[in-house]
Amino acid sequence: FRFKAEEEDASELNTEIRERLMQKGNYMISRSNIGEDVILRPVIANPGVTKESLEGLVAEVIAHGEDVRRGIPSA
Repeated sequence: FRFKAEEEDASELNTEIRERLMQKGNYMISRSNIGEDVILRPVIANPGVTKESLEGLVAEVIAHGEDVRRGIPSA
């Protein structure tokens, strides 16, 4: 999936979101490409993954995406 913002380069934005996710350390997510587009690729293989943990991942992606769009540097 991709975090998409019309006024931003979505590939650069998603690359930065992934870097921030990895830096924070709450979620492990892969980066992949579909054609020229960078996508975020969560691999869910643990049977202990819950709906709440997936909702947390999405919330963190959105939060990082909004921070990048507003020009807030990573912590």
